[in-house]
Amino acid sequence: MEAHDITRRRTALGLTQSELADAVGVHRVTLLHWETGAATPRGLSARQLAATLDRLEREAAQRAARRARYAARTRQNDDTR
Repeated sequence: MEAHDITRRRTALGLTQSELADAVGVHRVTLLHWETGAATPRGLSARQLAATLDRLEREAAQRAARRARYAARTRQNDDTR
């Protein structure tokens, strides 16, 4: 995973470096090095990073879908009043 991809995905999720680092199980400085390109995640760290970002993105999409369904129901209820 490229450094800019890590930063882009993290910021799209609204996470700080510390929050993502904690979720992945690495130090914030390690994540900083990955994001700046000073280091590249490899092996288990790369798999953990990818899996964590994938999971967090899935969870964010599920939350957004639930909010959209709720908003649609609320609008529908408002229209029937």
